[in-house]
Amino acid sequence: MNRFLLFLLISTTVGACSRAPSSPSTSTIDFGAKFLKRTVDLQPYLYGFPYNWITPNLESKELFFLKTTKPGLYLHNLSTKDGINLEKSHQISSINFNQRTFWQPQYNKKLDGIVVRGDEKNDEIIKLWFFPRKSGKSKVLTQTEYIYSFRFDESHEHIAYTSRHGFNPNHYNCLEEFNTSKQQNSRLFCDKDLPFKFSWGGIAFSPSANRIAFTLLADNDRTKRNLFFFDRKNGHYTLFSDKTVERSETWPLQPWVDENTIHYASDEDGFINLYRYNIAQKKRVQLTHNKSSIDYTAMLQDQERYWIAFTMKNGWDTVFQIVDPLTGKIHYKKNLSGTASFADIHGNQLLVVRKDASTPYEALLATISFDKKLKVNWKPYIEYPKTLKESLIHCDVERISYSSPDLNPKSGQPWKIPALLYTPKKPLPDPAQHLYLLLAFYGGYNSFSLQAQADCAVGISTLSPAVRGSWFHGKEFFEANDGENADAPVRDVIAGARYLKRRYSLKPQQMGTFGGSHGGWAAIRALTLPPQEKYRFPFGFALAFAGIYDLVGAHETVNIPGWIDKEFGNPKIQREQLMYHSPIHYADNLQVPVFLAHGKNDSRIPVAESRLFHAKLKKLKKDSTFLEIPGQGHSIRGDENITRYYRERYRFMERIVRSNEVN
Repeated sequence: MNRFLLFLLISTTVGACSRAPSSPSTSTIDFGAKFLKRTVDLQPYLYGFPYNWITPNLESKELFFLKTTKPGLYLHNLSTKDGINLEKSHQISSINFNQRTFWQPQYNKKLDGIVVRGDEKNDEIIKLWFFPRKSGKSKVLTQTEYIYSFRFDESHEHIAYTSRHGFNPNHYNCLEEFNTSKQQNSRLFCDKDLPFKFSWGGIAFSPSANRIAFTLLADNDRTKRNLFFFDRKNGHYTLFSDKTVERSETWPLQPWVDENTIHYASDEDGFINLYRYNIAQKKRVQLTHNKSSIDYTAMLQDQERYWIAFTMKNGWDTVFQIVDPLTGKIHYKKNLSGTASFADIHGNQLLVVRKDASTPYEALLATISFDKKLKVNWKPYIEYPKTLKESLIHCDVERISYSSPDLNPKSGQPWKIPALLYTPKKPLPDPAQHLYLLLAFYGGYNSFSLQAQADCAVGISTLSPAVRGSWFHGKEFFEANDGENADAPVRDVIAGARYLKRRYSLKPQQMGTFGGSHGGWAAIRALTLPPQEKYRFPFGFALAFAGIYDLVGAHETVNIPGWIDKEFGNPKIQREQLMYHSPIHYADNLQVPVFLAHGKNDSRIPVAESRLFHAKLKKLKKDSTFLEIPGQGHSIRGDENITRYYRERYRFMERIVRSNEVN
């Protein structure tokens, strides 16, 4: 996972403002989702603060966001020169972003508007789009099949981006540039016939914009990321990382200190740490030696002096630190509850967004100053109103850990699996009706979860473990599920089920797996394991969204074949291994009900994956429920779609409870 200025999907408004009133158009609409005799009202989650993808720009004092209304999700703008009151914003685009992808919005001062990675119909044909601040009339800036990432230079004259051309399996990738003054694109170089390939990764400009740093994969292997820079004066690209060292994560920091000095983050020592490289001297210096991985990075400038701010997840909390890039000395450290990310940087100011299990959103403005000692002044920028927050919280949250069934080959000890356990503040009176969901992937973060809180409201518990393959626990943990070890997260979920069974004296049919994307695969894999896999658990059900079930076939249809290569293997050389890990080939092993859901327009994992798997289960007379959601891609957006999804999953789980009562 690359940490750039990516803004959070769930956003809010300013605490100084009163709570945004319910829209008249929604006051008579039923957003209730019923499970047994309880109903959760989803309206406060969707409309309590209808502001998403809040995108601030500290320099220009402009704020952009998507606002949820009954007709749809629309782009708004607000000047913050006289304070922040989101109710005074104005809509600048007629596009309904419930039906489109909207990623990585960034304000461009030359264009006076925001540039976004987006598509036209939730199909992830990703291009760069521009939305002017005054008119909002959209304009497509690029003509490519996919944009991996982009970055402005310091003047905002140049927009460098990495792109994909063509579709599987014969696509190629390029480093390209859009000139905001000339309003034209130029191709810098492509990876055709090269031993290195572009993928998702960071971009950073030198002060003159003549040099651009970026990442490439050696052998198209995501564990072999390398750093390069392109010199536009001579048209050459140069490797400046050690290609003999494996890296799963690395990215360059923007801006460079000068034309020869660049800082970057890399996990080449086992954890993501900071490094400095001098091009002229060809000299590399490691600045930090942490035993936890860095998450977000930012270059700050106080007068003529640079500082690097960064965050590290430390289990329950995030550690915010500031380091001197010349000496590697840590000058400031502060613990922040939950997860923290960087939303914008300007000079000596940094906007930090924080979330935890009971805090949907909080933005803090950090201002640094140095006079013999580094000082950081923190003040609220956006606060989540207490009354609304309390109305959304229905879980007691506990931080736990348990042992994996497998040993860490280096230590000889079982892997430790950190997890969050969400239990209802008001449990159902009949213990026999209690259900426990186990998140099969992308779990373990102390961050706000609509799913967990809504489920707690109706009496359902959630275990959210950071299974092997999760980020932020070091390179070894991150790569522990690759290739032939693809079942490692499934085994960790099974260990979690055994933990819950012992702790609460549960029956297996009270526990089910769930997840989306990779988690959708893992949720179903746990219930369809081949007979030779002896470590198993008789789960009572599973719920999977946008899962992948035929790894060989999907390799030709997904828009992320490199992800399959890393996680499972390449079908050209490891076909049997991929077939072994494909649930569709072991569908007959399924003995309990499953709920499958998928967006019709999904191209990351096409809906055909769920359609074919559901058809196979029906042919085998298995209990399978399938929900296909029109107009949606690899996620679910829109109040009607979200409400329908929750109603259908609760209807499915209520059937599980009734069946358990009969049996």
